[in-house]
Amino acid sequence: MVASLVAALPVVAFAETPSTTEWIARQTVDPMTDVRDCAVREKGHEVSPLFYYRPDTGWGLVISNADFPGRPVRVRVDKYKAIGGEGEASMVLRRVRSTSKSGQSGPHFSRNHYEWPNDYKIVRGLNLEGVVEKLNECERWAKGNHLLAPTK
Repeated sequence: MVASLVAALPVVAFAETPSTTEWIARQTVDPMTDVRDCAVREKGHEVSPLFYYRPDTGWGLVISNADFPGRPVRVRVDKYKAIGGEGEASMVLRRVRSTSKSGQSGPHFSRNHYEWPNDYKIVRGLNLEGVVEKLNECERWAKGNHLLAPTK
Protein backbone atom coordinates (compact mmCIF):
# COMPACT_ATOMS: atom_id res chain seq x y z
CA MET A 1 0.00 0.00 0.00
CA VAL A 2 1.34 3.43 -0.94
CA ALA A 3 0.50 6.39 1.21
CA SER A 4 0.39 9.84 -0.27
CA LEU A 5 0.33 13.23 1.30
CA VAL A 6 -1.77 15.92 -0.28
CA ALA A 7 -1.24 19.50 0.86
CA ALA A 8 -4.31 21.64 0.65
CA LEU A 9 -3.77 25.22 -0.33
CA PRO A 10 -5.60 27.76 1.80
CA VAL A 11 -8.66 29.26 0.20
CA VAL A 12 -8.62 33.05 0.09
CA ALA A 13 -11.44 35.13 -1.31
CA PHE A 14 -10.73 38.69 -2.41
CA ALA A 15 -13.56 41.18 -2.77
CA GLU A 16 -13.09 44.07 -5.18
CA THR A 17 -12.67 47.45 -3.47
CA PRO A 18 -15.55 49.76 -4.34
CA SER A 19 -14.66 53.11 -5.92
CA THR A 20 -16.78 54.86 -3.27
CA THR A 21 -18.04 53.86 0.13
CA GLU A 22 -20.94 55.60 1.85
CA TRP A 23 -20.34 56.04 5.58
CA ILE A 24 -23.19 56.47 8.06
CA ALA A 25 -23.33 57.43 11.73
CA ARG A 26 -25.62 56.09 14.43
CA GLN A 27 -26.09 58.14 17.57
CA THR A 28 -27.44 56.79 20.84
CA VAL A 29 -27.96 58.07 24.36
CA ASP A 30 -27.80 55.58 27.23
CA PRO A 31 -31.22 55.86 28.97
CA MET A 32 -29.70 55.12 32.39
CA THR A 33 -26.57 57.32 32.33
CA ASP A 34 -27.33 59.87 29.57
CA VAL A 35 -23.89 59.12 28.07
CA ARG A 36 -23.90 59.80 24.35
CA ASP A 37 -22.09 57.52 21.94
CA CYS A 38 -21.78 57.42 18.21
CA ALA A 39 -20.76 54.76 15.71
CA VAL A 40 -19.63 55.07 12.08
CA ARG A 41 -19.89 52.20 9.62
CA GLU A 42 -20.31 51.44 5.95
CA LYS A 43 -23.92 51.83 4.80
CA GLY A 44 -25.74 48.68 3.78
CA HIS A 45 -23.08 46.15 4.66
CA GLU A 46 -22.90 44.03 7.78
CA VAL A 47 -19.27 42.98 7.33
CA SER A 48 -17.45 46.21 7.90
CA PRO A 49 -15.33 48.11 10.32
CA LEU A 50 -17.37 49.83 13.01
CA PHE A 51 -15.68 52.88 14.51
CA TYR A 52 -17.35 53.95 17.77
CA TYR A 53 -16.82 56.85 20.14
CA ARG A 54 -17.78 57.48 23.77
CA PRO A 55 -16.55 60.59 25.58
CA ASP A 56 -15.53 58.53 28.63
CA THR A 57 -13.54 55.86 26.75
CA GLY A 58 -12.59 57.44 23.42
CA TRP A 59 -12.48 55.66 20.09
CA GLY A 60 -12.83 51.93 19.49
CA LEU A 61 -12.89 49.69 16.46
CA VAL A 62 -14.84 46.49 15.87
CA ILE A 63 -14.50 44.26 12.82
CA SER A 64 -17.87 42.59 12.47
CA ASN A 65 -18.46 39.08 11.15
CA ALA A 66 -14.94 37.98 12.09
CA ASP A 67 -16.35 34.79 13.45
CA PHE A 68 -13.92 31.89 13.09
CA PRO A 69 -12.65 30.98 16.57
CA GLY A 70 -8.97 31.58 17.15
CA ARG A 71 -8.29 33.27 13.81
CA PRO A 72 -6.77 36.74 13.72
CA VAL A 73 -8.54 39.75 12.31
CA ARG A 74 -6.18 42.18 10.61
CA VAL A 75 -6.67 45.61 9.09
CA ARG A 76 -4.50 47.67 6.80
CA VAL A 77 -4.71 51.33 5.85
CA ASP A 78 -3.16 52.02 2.44
CA LYS A 79 0.42 50.74 2.43
CA TYR A 80 0.94 50.80 6.19
CA LYS A 81 1.77 47.47 7.80
CA ALA A 82 -1.32 45.40 8.68
CA ILE A 83 -2.20 45.34 12.37
CA GLY A 84 -4.67 43.57 14.64
CA GLY A 85 -7.92 45.50 14.44
CA GLU A 86 -9.74 45.11 17.73
CA GLY A 87 -6.92 46.13 20.08
CA GLU A 88 -5.35 48.77 17.89
CA ALA A 89 -8.19 51.23 17.31
CA SER A 90 -6.14 54.34 18.06
CA MET A 91 -3.38 53.31 15.63
CA VAL A 92 -5.90 52.53 12.88
CA LEU A 93 -7.64 55.87 13.40
CA ARG A 94 -4.34 57.80 13.29
CA ARG A 95 -3.48 56.09 10.02
CA VAL A 96 -6.93 56.75 8.55
CA ARG A 97 -6.72 60.43 9.49
CA SER A 98 -3.13 60.93 8.31
CA THR A 99 -3.79 59.20 4.98
CA SER A 100 -6.86 61.36 4.40
CA LYS A 101 -4.92 64.55 5.24
CA SER A 102 -2.17 63.65 2.78
CA GLY A 103 -4.47 64.55 -0.09
CA GLN A 104 -4.47 61.08 -1.62
CA SER A 105 -7.55 60.30 -3.61
CA GLY A 106 -9.56 57.45 -2.19
CA PRO A 107 -7.55 56.19 0.82
CA HIS A 108 -7.92 52.43 1.08
CA PHE A 109 -8.84 50.23 4.06
CA SER A 110 -8.40 46.44 3.89
CA ARG A 111 -9.51 43.89 6.43
CA ASN A 112 -9.44 40.16 6.63
CA HIS A 113 -11.39 37.63 8.61
CA TYR A 114 -12.08 33.91 8.48
CA GLU A 115 -15.59 32.85 7.65
CA TRP A 116 -17.38 30.19 9.69
CA PRO A 117 -17.80 27.26 9.26
CA ASN A 118 -15.39 26.64 6.39
CA ASP A 119 -12.36 28.61 7.64
CA TYR A 120 -12.11 30.64 4.43
CA LYS A 121 -9.96 33.74 4.62
CA ILE A 122 -11.85 36.75 3.30
CA VAL A 123 -9.99 39.94 2.32
CA ARG A 124 -12.16 42.97 1.65
CA GLY A 125 -11.31 46.58 0.84
CA LEU A 126 -13.15 49.82 1.41
CA ASN A 127 -12.66 53.33 0.13
CA LEU A 128 -12.11 55.69 3.10
CA GLU A 129 -12.97 58.90 1.30
CA GLY A 130 -15.35 60.91 3.50
CA VAL A 131 -14.93 58.78 6.61
CA VAL A 132 -12.80 61.32 8.51
CA GLU A 133 -15.50 63.98 8.21
CA LYS A 134 -18.07 61.48 9.48
CA LEU A 135 -15.77 60.48 12.40
CA ASN A 136 -15.29 64.13 13.35
CA GLU A 137 -19.05 64.82 13.24
CA CYS A 138 -19.65 61.72 15.33
CA GLU A 139 -17.15 62.75 18.01
CA ARG A 140 -18.53 66.31 18.21
CA TRP A 141 -22.06 64.95 18.61
CA ALA A 142 -21.07 62.51 21.35
CA LYS A 143 -19.31 65.31 23.25
CA GLY A 144 -22.51 67.34 22.98
CA ASN A 145 -20.93 70.04 20.79
CA HIS A 146 -22.81 69.39 17.57
CA LEU A 147 -26.17 68.23 16.35
CA LEU A 148 -25.70 65.44 13.85
CA ALA A 149 -28.52 64.86 11.41
CA PRO A 150 -30.06 61.40 11.86
CA THR A 151 -28.90 58.79 9.37
CA LYS A 152 -31.61 56.81 7.61
